[in-house]
Amino acid sequence: MTTTSRQRTAFTLVELLVVIGIIAILVGVLLPALNKARAAAQEAQCMSNLRQFGFGFQIYADANQGFLAEDGPDGHDNLAGDVIGRWPPSTGNVSYDKNGNYLPTGVDDPALWYNAIPPLVNNRSYSSMIADYYNGNTSSMPKLGTNTIWVCPTAGEPDSNYPEIFVPGGASSTPPRGAGDYFGLYGTGTKNGVLSAYYLHLWVFPFYQSYVFNSKLFTTVGGGAGAQVISRVKLAQLRPGSDVVLMVEKIMQSGEYSSKTDPEVFADVQSVSGETYPPGNYSTAGYYGNMGQPKATWTRFTTRHRHGGMLLFADGHVSWYAWSQVCGLPDPSNPSSIPNINRPDNHVIWCPFGAVTGGGGG
Repeated sequence: MTTTSRQRTAFTLVELLVVIGIIAILVGVLLPALNKARAAAQEAQCMSNLRQFGFGFQIYADANQGFLAEDGPDGHDNLAGDVIGRWPPSTGNVSYDKNGNYLPTGVDDPALWYNAIPPLVNNRSYSSMIADYYNGNTSSMPKLGTNTIWVCPTAGEPDSNYPEIFVPGGASSTPPRGAGDYFGLYGTGTKNGVLSAYYLHLWVFPFYQSYVFNSKLFTTVGGGAGAQVISRVKLAQLRPGSDVVLMVEKIMQSGEYSSKTDPEVFADVQSVSGETYPPGNYSTAGYYGNMGQPKATWTRFTTRHRHGGMLLFADGHVSWYAWSQVCGLPDPSNPSSIPNINRPDNHVIWCPFGAVTGGGGG
């Protein structure tokens, strides 16, 4: 008599648990490596974006007697430094005041860096994308999640708690408030296609950029009768080129700084002043205030890449720096003041023409 052996067709509970356990261990081992690889790829993309701007600045300087493109005013809603045609109005393409300061005609001025540089590396000027936005083509504007040289792949949306937020369709008689896809850039435009909601004789433009101009390249050095206004700069004057910052990766969310005393961000500077940093009158606003402005220094420098971010230097190279390596150091004898924001100890020079105090203002 023949007997037929019965073949098992299913796993036992113990075998399933063993397999699940093995898979969980493998995931636990591989996931950190995968996250690290993804973060490295995102950092590489971020550095590539800034390098393209670096190529553009070099091309622009070569074609314009060595001069840099203009940084323009702050675009802040305090009306003190907006991208606006000033009195007397400009004549022709370029105009300067009695101190040699460039007078931009508006957000669409072709001499401003965010209009002059991108077309040189096969991208569009920012003002042309703003014009498209108001003509109904909103897809052209850089914002969270877009693949463009303007946006870091790890950048967040504009801080919803920050007042300078552009809200499409907002009331025209009051400054925009609340969450939105863009910060608000205050100023004027000289072309009809670039005009937005009207507020206090200014227009409010949608603005979202991960990378902005170093605000201390065009500045005032010294004080009193010996003060020197730096308004027109040649690329060759930024020396040493490997140390002078040209562009800054900017913060988008105040939450990037978990607190003023985040040990991963502030530890190095705390050791200099001997107390919690920022000391004295340096409030949290000094680190991420005015996030919507198209220029910055260390006070709006990001911390999204390993508690730091990317800087573009005048010689065209891009490097990662920790926030604590680029910040202005307090005076040990007067911890509430910062006598010079330059950091030659870490090869970071914000102003190559002399010592400047303060932070990331215009």
